[in-house]
Amino acid sequence: MSESSIRMKKLLLVVVLLAGFGFYGCEFKKNISREEIPIIKESIAAFESVLRARSTVYLDSILSSDAAEQGTTSQSILDFVYSDGLTEFTGFTQKQILFRGDDARVDCKITAPDGSTRDVTITLRKENEVWLIKKIEPHTVDAIESDSTDS
Repeated sequence: MSESSIRMKKLLLVVVLLAGFGFYGCEFKKNISREEIPIIKESIAAFESVLRARSTVYLDSILSSDAAEQGTTSQSILDFVYSDGLTEFTGFTQKQILFRGDDARVDCKITAPDGSTRDVTITLRKENEVWLIKKIEPHTVDAIESDSTDS
């Protein structure tokens, strides 16, 4: 076997190994993305607890840094949730989570003890490895913003 043939085989082996590592890296990133769903669910559970307590202080601690840019304050969230005659907040049901990168959207229903519901969309932003609330608004059928979420 000639020396150039040995070099070609070594080069081919290196290319195959690098391609294999590349595919492994892509698969690894997909697994990490799936691991975000339980973390987002935990953030929504914390949001529910804060809403039940009606605490603007705790609510401020789970708002993203760009919430104010969206017109979101702790008081505006409480006013929105406890509107339309809702006097007691039970929680969120029928949650559908969509995310891409550091942005997420949760389409769900606000529920009351009497069984009444209201469709809402909660937008979250990941900051320093923590999912924080960006805004809550009536649910719309608009597509997710191009720079926001995907699953």
